[in-house]
Amino acid sequence: MLGALRSTQTAELNKRKSPRVGLRVRTDIQHPTSGRMSVWVRDISAGGVNIAAPIDMKRADEVDLLLVNDAKGEDEIRCTVMHCRKLAQGMYAIGLKFNAERGGLSKSS
Repeated sequence: MLGALRSTQTAELNKRKSPRVGLRVRTDIQHPTSGRMSVWVRDISAGGVNIAAPIDMKRADEVDLLLVNDAKGEDEIRCTVMHCRKLAQGMYAIGLKFNAERGGLSKSS
């Protein structure tokens, strides 16, 4: 799925290695100390995802992005926090990088 993403922006306007595609969908993450929580996906690329979350996260924190799959289970994608900035009271924009080199995708039921 991630390899098939194509940006709606021209390469000239978007100098990223993996151009972002806007997406507005709810999903969950599993944070090591704060537990499971609902977040909004803001955009996604082949390299990572930007989410809006209710907690502040530190750079280098690792979280699991939880995605529902057709087999009635969840796929967990291990991610590393690259940046975090406050959007509003109790809401933070968080850039997550997919950790494919660490076996980022795993299945859970």
